[in-house]
Parts: sequence; structure tokens; C-alpha cells
Amino acid sequence: MEKTQEPGKRKRLPAAERKRIIMDAATRTFVELGYQKALMDTIAQRSGVTKPIIYRHFDSKLDLLLSILRAHAAELTRAITRPLREYHDWEEEVERDIHTFFDFVENYEMPYRLTFEGEIAQEPEVIAQIQDIRRSIVDSVARNIRQGTDPSRLSNRRVETISVILVGMVETTTMHWLKNRDKPRRTYENELIWSVKRILQGLPPRRIRAKK
Repeated sequence: MEKTQEPGKRKRLPAAERKRIIMDAATRTFVELGYQKALMDTIAQRSGVTKPIIYRHFDSKLDLLLSILRAHAAELTRAITRPLREYHDWEEEVERDIHTFFDFVENYEMPYRLTFEGEIAQEPEVIAQIQDIRRSIVDSVARNIRQGTDPSRLSNRRVETISVILVGMVETTTMHWLKNRDKPRRTYENELIWSVKRILQGLPPRRIRAKK
């Protein structure tokens, strides 16, 4: 016979699920109020738990923030990292990469805003984590540029500089879109794709070896 839950008793959530709920509530709170003004009491209330339960999962508010950033970095890495294929149509690659990044921003809007927009803590650990996130994006773009360009005519320093510029364009465009939802996402994507292609068209293409 199936047991029924007693009235007034909540179903006990698995620790991982409870932790995820706390992190989601904290992310929204940090974005809306800023890190300094966000209270653990507020996060506990929004999570539907007590403060002692939060402290079972996280040592401090800073530890909670760092956990959110690490989770965001892992999701972002999965989104932008893909196997490097034999270079064929780089324009198609640009379109796919930008669509993928916009998908990520849309699916993880609050963590993305927390990382690149919010009033965030200035502790060294937080600054280092955000730098690591940006570095992973720049490195991914640089790998793709090297895949389709002539290494004998394009130095690593120039690839690095171009990658930083392109990432800055993407970051600024996606943040502007999040704040101006009256314009369709597709409009921002198309203009960004056009701009990125104009820059990449000026780079020396990789020489394709003729088949014997």
C-alpha cells in the first residue's frame, strides 16, 4: 500500500537539489541587490530554508558566491568548448559559435549577469575566478582563429589581441540585449555576426593543401 505524506511535513530534498535551490536564489539576490547588500536572511527566505541550512552547504557568503561562479564557469566551458574539426566553412563556424553563446546567455541569464554586470565582491578569489572565466572564452576564440588562419603570417600576440577584442564585442552585445529586450535577439545576433566576419575576413587564411 502506498504511503501518503503526513500533512504539514515537507518532502526532504536531496542535498544536491537543496544546494542548487540555494545557489539559484543567491544568484538572483546578488544580481538584484548587489553582493554587499545581499543578506543571507534574504537568500534563506527566497530558498525556503533557514540560515543554518545554508551554512551546512556553504561556509560563508563569499563561499556561496565562489560556488556560483565555479558552476557558471563549468557550464560556460561546456557550451563554448567543442572538438576542433578540419577547417571548412569558417563563416558557418562564426554563426554557430555566436548562436551557441546567445543560447548560453539566455539559458543562464542570472549567473551571466552576476559575472559580467553585477556589483560583485572585490575579494582576490572572486576577481581571479572572473578572470579565469574570461580567459576560457578568449582561449576558445583564439583556438578557432588559429584553426582557420595562416600561422606563418599571424603571430600569437596578434591572435590574442584579436580574440580579446572579439570577446569584448560579444560580451557588450549580449549585455546590451539583456537590458533591451524590446529588440529581438536575432537582430543583435545578425549584427554581431556581420561585425565579427568583417574582422576575420582581414586575416590571412590558412592555406589548404591540394590533394595528391
